[in-house]
Amino acid sequence: MSLLEKLPVELLELIFLFERNFSFPRSSPVIAGKLSREGIYLQITIEAFHPMWEPFNADACAKVDWESVESFQVSYMAPYKHSN
Repeated sequence: MSLLEKLPVELLELIFLFERNFSFPRSSPVIAGKLSREGIYLQITIEAFHPMWEPFNADACAKVDWESVESFQVSYMAPYKHSN
């Protein structure tokens, strides 16, 4: 196992999200496995489509019940919360 593959998952995620290089997970099955979390998929999807969502949803955003959205987000992300 290479030194890069031995890095903690948190560091590999930061590297991947900073670089946004989709060849990075393909470079090693170990790295691909460490980066195969639902949270990473979600973050990449949001970053990829956010520029398209914002201009078209100005009217829709005014009608959203943001408190229910926030409670959904908190409950959705709870399994991914890191304990200190």
